[in-house]
Amino acid sequence: MNAINDNGAIKGMDAREDGVYITYVPSSGADSVTKKLGSEPQLLGTLTGNGTFDCKKIANYKQLTKDNFFIIPKTVRARFNAPGGTDSSNMGWNSTKELKSIEYNADTGILSFYLTTSDSYSYGSYWTKSYSIDITGDLYCVF
Repeated sequence: MNAINDNGAIKGMDAREDGVYITYVPSSGADSVTKKLGSEPQLLGTLTGNGTFDCKKIANYKQLTKDNFFIIPKTVRARFNAPGGTDSSNMGWNSTKELKSIEYNADTGILSFYLTTSDSYSYGSYWTKSYSIDITGDLYCVF
């Protein structure tokens, strides 16, 4: 009952137009800290490969950033191919490709996702080595 003020509201909690905030006041006399309470992540859909996802159905999508979205992988499929001879003395494959994951354009409400990558290296006509990685994951938004 000590957390209730005279008006019946919870002390340290404030409901504002853009959400609910809580204020912590340390007993040591340090400055108080106010923090907006978050929401539960919303499942938007399942993504595979590379493509785009339209986020305009989310209220206030123009105020979102890339940091409001995350992907939880469900499956990761990796394929490697190394046919040909056994001489790898001159292989020299030192290639790296990055899975960028996501980019978000708040003006258009379009989320671009990159969950597939591949690369290969050939040693003349003797052999070719290659790989590809495909991820399927659930897209979530916290807003």
